[in-house]
Order: sequence, then structure tokens, then C-alpha cells
Amino acid sequence: MHTKARTATIFVLLAVLATSGCGLGQLFGPPPLNDEEFAEAAREVCSDLKAKFEPLEEFVLFDVKAEACRQAADALADLEITEQSAPHGTQLRSSLAELADLYDAADKALSEAATKAGLKEPFTVMITEDGTVLAYKDSIFDVMVLEVDRNLIADLLSAQEQVREAAMSLNLEDCAIGN
Repeated sequence: MHTKARTATIFVLLAVLATSGCGLGQLFGPPPLNDEEFAEAAREVCSDLKAKFEPLEEFVLFDVKAEACRQAADALADLEITEQSAPHGTQLRSSLAELADLYDAADKALSEAATKAGLKEPFTVMITEDGTVLAYKDSIFDVMVLEVDRNLIADLLSAQEQVREAAMSLNLEDCAIGN
């Protein structure tokens, strides 16, 4: 008798699932977004990120950039995806979080290097392709090299490129930030 009740319950459950159009994977909630759906849902987050980065293009301001990337990564974390359902979306989200951490580390390293060099704010910073950090206060003719770990700068530039690649693969140009 007990097995008949269990069997009847299973048939009722299957009938409900069949008439509702839900698959077994949807029984406990909606399925995760795929990359295309993720990209559509992420457009506003990317527009906000671009708006925060545009005024910073000419400036280092790593601390401000870190916060903007962290906010974007947190907002994208609210979108239900998995590595299998949205591999590019997962890459964008994790790359933005990594970039935020690297901006924080670079901000600290830059501040320490400037203090060590006796450079007081405000000053202008340039980063060369090989990771050399140059700074000057009043004139470009007074450029000095700041002792910042080149591996940190290389990691930062690499993370920027990973964000760009993931954003472009999703056609989210507004998230293709850097500098």
C-alpha cells in the first residue's frame, strides 16, 4: 500500500511538470543565464562602469578604478550564471573582480614608491609597455622612475586585457575598460 501511494505521488508530480512546461532542472528555480542572456542583462552595469571610467582615462586614480570595477563585479554576481552556462560572462565577472584587487595593490605600491621618492601629490604618472612607472610633478622634463614591482604592473595590464577580451566576446564594449 505504501508503494502505491509513492508511485501515485510520482505520477502526479510528473503530470504537474509536464503541464507546467518545466523541466526537472527548472523545478527549483529558473535555469542559469547563457552568455547571450547574460550580456543583455549586463548592459546597464557596463554602461555605468564606462561612465565611471571615462573621466578617469587621463588619470591613474587606481583606488577609484578599483571601486568602480568592484561595484560592477558585484552587480554582475547578482546575475544567475554558471561557468558552463555562460563561460564568457563568468570570465568577465571574475576578471573585473581580479582587476579591482590589482588596482588596489597598484594604488598601495604607487603610494609607497612616491613616498620613497619624496614625491608629493599631485603628480602625473605614466606606465610604459614594459611596466616601468614614470612620474613627474611640474614638468615632463623632471621625470623620475618610481620603484614599483613590474610583475604587479604586468599582472594589472594582463587583467585589463582579460576584461577587454571577455567584454568584447560578449559585445559589451562599455565593459572593455582599461588604462
